[in-house]
Amino acid sequence: MMQEPASGDSGIYQAAALAKYAYLTRSLDQEFAGACLKAAEGAWKDACKDLFVSDDLVSMAASELYRLTGSRQYLGLAEEYLRVAAETTEDLSDAEFYAAVTYMNTRSTVDMELCDALIRKIMEEAEYIAEQSRQSAFLVCGESSDTDTLLQQAGRLCVVNQIITNHEYGTVIDNHLHYLLGRNAESICHIAWWEQQAGPGDEAGQDGAQMAAVFFLLSERKSHEG
Repeated sequence: MMQEPASGDSGIYQAAALAKYAYLTRSLDQEFAGACLKAAEGAWKDACKDLFVSDDLVSMAASELYRLTGSRQYLGLAEEYLRVAAETTEDLSDAEFYAAVTYMNTRSTVDMELCDALIRKIMEEAEYIAEQSRQSAFLVCGESSDTDTLLQQAGRLCVVNQIITNHEYGTVIDNHLHYLLGRNAESICHIAWWEQQAGPGDEAGQDGAQMAAVFFLLSERKSHEG
């Protein structure tokens, strides 16, 4: 069945996801990886026709495609937007964070000074999360934060903990899981709450993304225990 090409932010996100699938499966199923790459390049071309595509999503897709192909047509945009992200005083968006991790994890030529700036930025955010968690009664960063924010913070620590294994980061990840599972002021298991809120005809949508984040935390916790 032919599918209409995605455009705008959804298209550029699709390009990033397909490129990552191609990268992860290239040694397992070359035919499938090739199909993912072709679809990613098509999604990239279609999305780039939209002048209002988010810069952070462009950086993520460009980083994924550059790591996969080594083509410099993607490198310029990846570095342009990542330099801005590294210099801003604001926290990295999810797209910028994962674009930075992908950029630093490529075997193709990259700007080492930019890598240094990005890793400093990522480590500063990780240290802030750890520091705020130490000051919390429930040992999490921002007890009043919504569930998505707590999962985002813990998920980023999981990534940083793979870059530089740190016992404290592992403990903070554990504490975020405990908080989500019921060690909070309301004694609510937020995972059960998501399940109760989903109706029989509801799409997975954000709940699916939240559950995926929980499984990511659980897998990192298992790795930390090992």
